[in-house]
Amino acid sequence: MFPATRAFLERQLAQNFDVLLADAFSGDAIPVHLITRESFQLYFHHLKPDGLLAIHISNKFLDLKPVVEAAAQSFGAKTKAITNVADADNDIYTATWVLLYRPGTPSSGTDDDAALHHWSRSNVVVRPWTDDYSSLFKLLR
Repeated sequence: MFPATRAFLERQLAQNFDVLLADAFSGDAIPVHLITRESFQLYFHHLKPDGLLAIHISNKFLDLKPVVEAAAQSFGAKTKAITNVADADNDIYTATWVLLYRPGTPSSGTDDDAALHHWSRSNVVVRPWTDDYSSLFKLLR
């Protein structure tokens, strides 16, 4: 897929993507406009009903999983977060992604969290961020 910004996606007709990746994190800057409820509404508009949304949330100082989970919940979507293991010898750094899917669709797989032991969820609950609201306090590591 081509690199796209939120503004670009807003101008497009529904694309019916199988997978949509949001990976704009660079260093520790937070692209808040890409993890708001409005942005998730836009992402789901461009996904097929059984499509997968993958959000990169790596950050040294903040745990952004609760933000993505809150937005997903507001759309009835399920989330699974996964973090890879770093491999310094091969210049592979740790990265955390949150996968969002709509339950009951063929690509969602199982909803049995016990069977997915390598996935993790946040214990922190936050209000979904919007274009008019975001709060970092509960997210500090």
